[in-house]
Amino acid sequence: MNVRAAAVRILNSARGPYYNYERKIALLADELRLSREDRDFLYLMVKGVILHRSYLDYVIAKAAQRPVQK
Repeated sequence: MNVRAAAVRILNSARGPYYNYERKIALLADELRLSREDRDFLYLMVKGVILHRSYLDYVIAKAAQRPVQK
């Protein structure tokens, strides 16, 4: 499993507003035996999505309203 797939797995496993992402990141990073760089990248990716979730939802909603250009 690559780091991006691990981030998606963590984000999809959220269980409410008090979900402990940091613990989940640490456990999954240990399970996957990630390097320090990959562990840091995983942390930043998950935290960035959490921080900017409402903006990302807005952008996705706007993009979904436009027809696909071929």
